[in-house]
Amino acid sequence: MTISKVLDHYDCLVCRVEEEVSGKTSVTKQVRELQSQLQEIQEDFEAEKAARHKAEKQKRDLGEVNILTCFYSFQYFHATAVDL
Repeated sequence: MTISKVLDHYDCLVCRVEEEVSGKTSVTKQVRELQSQLQEIQEDFEAEKAARHKAEKQKRDLGEVNILTCFYSFQYFHATAVDL
């Protein structure tokens, strides 16, 4: 092999390495962006989960208040009817 062929081959290899490095950099950037998006989605999911849990608790609490209201109303009207 002549020196010019070796240099041409070396230049081709350097070019391929540069292309690979550029591709790796691009993919690494995309991975970081996707990780950031995933983090935002996870945070939104956790916030929605907490909000749903809070709403369900409020719904249960409201149901208990309604039951107690009905019970005490019944007791009041029953006591009033007995007094009459």
